Amino acid sequence: MLLERLYDDDLAHASYLIGCQRTGEAIVVDPRRDVQVYLDLAANHGMTITAVTETHIHADYLSGTRELAARTGATMYVSAEGGPDWQYGPGFDDAIRMLHGERIALGNLALEAVHTPGHTPEHLSFLVTDGAAASDPGWAPYLAAGDEQGFIDALLGDQPDAHAYFARMKRQNRTGPALLGELAPLPQIDASELSAALDENSVILLDTRHHSQVHQGTVPGALNVPGQGKAASYAAWVYDPETETRPIVVLADSTDAAGRFRDHLLRVGIDAVHGFTATLDGLRLAEPKTIAPTDIEQTEHALLLDVRNRTEYNAGHIPGATQLSGGRALWHTEELPASGVILTYCQSGVRNSVVASALRRAGHDVIEIDGSYRAWLAATGTQPAVNAA
Repeated sequence: MLLERLYDDDLAHASYLIGCQRTGEAIVVDPRRDVQVYLDLAANHGMTITAVTETHIHADYLSGTRELAARTGATMYVSAEGGPDWQYGPGFDDAIRMLHGERIALGNLALEAVHTPGHTPEHLSFLVTDGAAASDPGWAPYLAAGDEQGFIDALLGDQPDAHAYFARMKRQNRTGPALLGELAPLPQIDASELSAALDENSVILLDTRHHSQVHQGTVPGALNVPGQGKAASYAAWVYDPETETRPIVVLADSTDAAGRFRDHLLRVGIDAVHGFTATLDGLRLAEPKTIAPTDIEQTEHALLLDVRNRTEYNAGHIPGATQLSGGRALWHTEELPASGVILTYCQSGVRNSVVASALRRAGHDVIEIDGSYRAWLAATGTQPAVNAA
């Protein structure tokens, strides 16, 4: 038996390729939407993907089950458990619906569906058997040891906060995400063409640089989504494809880098990346407004906004701050003042720059606190709470 685990730290998402080495058949469990990685992995092992399944209707990333089945002809298997409110929609009409105890045969292997409600009512685990041997990725060690708390800690330890875009993921995964097909390389956009499109507000630039560089000058209205490590999460904080239709141009130093960035965005249903630019030269730039932490009290403002998670805020925050996590800010604008300055901060400045860029694009007058909470602690000599990270 071949078992390969693939993990995306950004979205805390694990997927698996499981194969029978005798017959060369493989199944993918919980695939992400940019499926080339599974095609390459199967090819490297001389295997053919003949089946694809998922444990439940996911909420934190967009499923690649339909995409992989369309690319390979693999049979789809999804849960039929959970009752009528937790069934898959029309995008999965061709899928085999599985109940507790039913099996997927794969050469010498078998994957037995085990109904494990709790995370979601329809949730399945898969007991994988190879002759007399059995395994269950991530589950069996805790079950064998009777370690319920260890299992809970392992399951929840790396989970991100429930961001607002999770509701969109759930809806799309239930009905079936749109199919992508094989994607062409992204074109590099000519500087004059991009400048004209930005002036017309017919395109959105994703500035992928660190906020320290962004603060030296960026395109007005650009969204700051730094690097690729958290690109999916941060992009989903600031771009809602259900309400925004303008295409995206990514700042990237090569076609390959732009493609990798696009892959991350596809995982959260942002399909509008139409090209890339390798430079900001020739574009109109402006410096985002910032203040030193010591200038907070002297700066007139309508709101002091802490965009960290609730647990971070509870562990310690700047006096007078209101908490609204970065992944929810654009979906809860009723909690923001209609006019006046909004001062914003996070822990170190990264998330703050992401959220501030989106709020500015939405029309708010935002000033970032330079260095955010860490800088405020240092400047004021305040001792952080024990749990403040």
